[in-house]
Amino acid sequence: MRRLKLTTGSLLQSLNLPASLQALEKPLGLPPSLTTHAEEIRQQDGLHKLQRSIHEIRKLKANDEAMYKEGVGLLETEAAEDEKARTKHGTVRWTRPPSSQAAEKVYRQVSEIEGYLKSAASSDELVNTKFKECESAIKILSGTKMDLEAAVPNSRRATLTPAVERAADNLRSALSDFNQLDRRSKKIIQELREKVRDDDISKIHVRCMCANIYESQIALSSRKQHASSASTPCRRSSLQCSRTSSKTDSHCTMKTRR
Repeated sequence: MRRLKLTTGSLLQSLNLPASLQALEKPLGLPPSLTTHAEEIRQQDGLHKLQRSIHEIRKLKANDEAMYKEGVGLLETEAAEDEKARTKHGTVRWTRPPSSQAAEKVYRQVSEIEGYLKSAASSDELVNTKFKECESAIKILSGTKMDLEAAVPNSRRATLTPAVERAADNLRSALSDFNQLDRRSKKIIQELREKVRDDDISKIHVRCMCANIYESQIALSSRKQHASSASTPCRRSSLQCSRTSSKTDSHCTMKTRR
């Protein structure tokens, strides 16, 4: 019985019963935490705010890249002119050091800025990818309550086809029969336990043992009394015999003297 009950319980749990039928009969509605979160997004104009932020970041990125390219272009132009002058005048007359040595600090900063821009581009790409993945969900949260209920399962009563409705009715009937059988089995098991508790023979066994011990003690006491009463006449007879013998001896002695 216990094994069958465990098997049935596991099967119902795997089928999400009876919770699935209850969700059809009575929708669960929207979770309070989801409603609160959606209201916060609507109050802060979440979707449009994110879109504006991403657009502004793109503009800043374009301006920074333009400034970086302009600076790099100036350095390249200066380096090209320096090389041209060195070629024209020769290294003897043109003693100025190369641009990479004359502006070593600037070139080092250019390399650092290039690394920053690459890292920022990678971060922007990650943000854009995440935003595209969540954009539809954010759009739903930013919409009306009806849009949110339509997107969340079990928040509104589903429209069922006649075949599904009949199957749901049959399933409800089967679950009702199962619950009745379960209640009956529990009642029968409880009655059996009560009968087992009431039919406990340990007390009867103890009473029988006490009665046997009491009867044994009475029988032993009776035997002791019988033995005591049987030995008393014998002692009396021996006493009488001794008295008679002493009297006879006294009588014989008296006759002899005469």
